[in-house]
Amino acid sequence: MKTKVENFAPQDLAHLNLEPRGRVFPSPTLWKDHIFYQILPDRFSDGREAERPMFDYRHPEQHRTQDKRSWMSAGLRFTGGTLQGVRSKLDYLQGLGITGLWLNPAFKQRADLQTYHGYAIQNFLDIDPRFGTIQDLRDLIDDAHDRNMVVVLDVVIDHTGNNWCYQEKNGSVRTPSF
Repeated sequence: MKTKVENFAPQDLAHLNLEPRGRVFPSPTLWKDHIFYQILPDRFSDGREAERPMFDYRHPEQHRTQDKRSWMSAGLRFTGGTLQGVRSKLDYLQGLGITGLWLNPAFKQRADLQTYHGYAIQNFLDIDPRFGTIQDLRDLIDDAHDRNMVVVLDVVIDHTGNNWCYQEKNGSVRTPSF
């Protein structure tokens, strides 16, 4: 049975309920017993690979880009991977012998920035809609646990988005640069 995530999203830590809801998967006694696969959700999968032609090594010219500049710059912005895409590859990962997923931050990023890497978090209590929803994350975790895989959510507290402005005494606004 899947764990249903409630619609209430806390707006601050004071309203955060830390009581376990739904199934709980125990932390391993020895983490060294796991083989982890670190996943950058945006770069991993969108779950729609079946809609695109597979690369044919006998005919690589069929997959050559028509616009090399656009292809080269694509790595600087979101490419479309999602939590559902990661979920769709759990059997594949398990077949590789993976027993743990290390998921780069999927928390809400600033919408105006190309922070596909997850290190410009704006809201640690929500999922970036480009990656999916909180329910998508919960479903991914439940399905991983069904396969006896552990999941580590990468949370880097000192890598938040440039979210705050400070007013100088003269009235001008300064945005800190980090």
